[in-house]
Amino acid sequence: MHTTSLDPRAAAQAGIDKLRNGDAAGARALFEKVAAAGKADASVFHYLAHACAGMAPAVWRPMPGI
Repeated sequence: MHTTSLDPRAAAQAGIDKLRNGDAAGARALFEKVAAAGKADASVFHYLAHACAGMAPAVWRPMPGI
């Protein structure tokens, strides 16, 4: 089995760069990897929330009549 080491700082910075370039889904994936590795701090969760919010129009649809 091949394990890759995660550099949480580099992954978080790459996520921020993706977020700034409009790639919310790519940013979310990177922030989630950092979180899953147990290496996330408050800023990672902050940016993860922004990435999820950036995806909202694509994944969230309001119910009719609401």
